[in-house]
Amino acid sequence: MKPKKLNIIKAAEKRFTRHGVKKTTLNEIARDLRLAKPSLYHYFKSKEALWFAVLDNQINEFIAAIKEIFENTSLSHEEKITAYLKEKASFPTRFSLIFALFENIFKPFPLEEEITVIRKLLEKEENALARYFESRGKGKKGEVPGELKSFVRLGHAVGLVELIENKLLGVETPSSLESAITLLQYRLTAEPPPENN
Repeated sequence: MKPKKLNIIKAAEKRFTRHGVKKTTLNEIARDLRLAKPSLYHYFKSKEALWFAVLDNQINEFIAAIKEIFENTSLSHEEKITAYLKEKASFPTRFSLIFALFENIFKPFPLEEEITVIRKLLEKEENALARYFESRGKGKKGEVPGELKSFVRLGHAVGLVELIENKLLGVETPSSLESAITLLQYRLTAEPPPENN
């Protein structure tokens, strides 16, 4: 990707995160970058096209982080699974724009493009996991162990519930995702979870 295009995507991501997509204008993004608005149109046809480019970039960053974990030869299998689960737990805050799409699923008429973004995320994440387990000789080609596949979806669902609770209640709630991580870690590493006193 061209550096200028990536700069536009990053500037838009900051604006969209801070002010929301609806309240952000291309003029504001252009002003943040000290560009003329027509320069943005050279790279993106519309604000919606830029919005989906931002989402695609967040997906790619998340998947790159997962791949980096699984390709790290200095980590044991258990450490890789733990690092992946921690990365997964940070997803709602690190990639809040994508995570916000999960809220839209509950709206009466979610946009097909938004559903496509979510499917793309889940598919890429599952593919990264499948490649890792294949490399260990633990999975069939292109398959993710059932528990981990369920966790990919469970993690997003639990995070969504927490996001909604935080918005409705206005307070931080204890992380159900952390409990799910502990249980899944136990199943995947065959080590008992630490006891809470």
